[in-house]
Amino acid sequence: MKTIPTKFTLKEWPVEERPREKLISQGSQKLTNAELLALLIGSGNPGETAVQLMQRLMASLDHDLSALHRVSLDVLLQWKGIGPAKAVKIKAALELGKRIQGIPSQEKVSCTSSAIAFNALFAEACETMLGVQTSDRSIDLYKDHWVVKGLYGTLEQSNDRLRKLASVYAFENDFEDCVLLNEDKQITETITGAIFVVKGNQIKTPPLTSGCRSSVYRQVVIDLLVKQDGLDLVEDVVSPFELQKADELFVVSLSNGIQSVKQYRKKVFVSTTAESVFSKFIMGYRLS
Repeated sequence: MKTIPTKFTLKEWPVEERPREKLISQGSQKLTNAELLALLIGSGNPGETAVQLMQRLMASLDHDLSALHRVSLDVLLQWKGIGPAKAVKIKAALELGKRIQGIPSQEKVSCTSSAIAFNALFAEACETMLGVQTSDRSIDLYKDHWVVKGLYGTLEQSNDRLRKLASVYAFENDFEDCVLLNEDKQITETITGAIFVVKGNQIKTPPLTSGCRSSVYRQVVIDLLVKQDGLDLVEDVVSPFELQKADELFVVSLSNGIQSVKQYRKKVFVSTTAESVFSKFIMGYRLS
């Protein structure tokens, strides 16, 4: 009688799902944060692959890379499978990323007005947002607790504990993200950011009154979509039923930029809007 292995090594994964091969064939932008970190550390522990270990680590931090940057070496070393060498690699890579952001551009911009200054800074932010828009994401509803509605719910910290619990649920059920509901069982946002639902030419996103966080990137995307001909941006109540009827879903957050959702339950989505609309218009956005 054959013994069923309790852990599949990365070599036993399909070739197209292995982080190294995936990066070579599809580019680094196709990898999740956990997959990129897994490439850094190289191996996991006796019970987990490197990818699974990094998924669990990122879930404990609400999938926030900036939070990982703030974590001390001592805290990283408490994770089984992360020794001094791996912890140092993680910290070094995050520090390099931080320093890259601080390198001045070779292109000289003459800031003769506030509009020119805004456009220069906004273009840099757009590059960050576009760099991760094609990440594969499988999501589901989190229904154990409800988001607080109203003005208080729009604050970053108001539903922080709920998002932590939802992150644990997502990790335990192998989801990249979870959709959060308010007490009226309406869609508010996901763990990581604002959700946009595409159906035909209409793009719908929950209003702030639903309990979603008020973020700069969310408003930037709304402003961009409002200006586009042929698209109807609507801020209105979104029901869970609408997710399965949608043509496309994408999530916007400060930490991950713009990311298309690959699958919600049995529904598999395209990423046409996130790829075409933003790649075509976002870098050309200017103050009128």
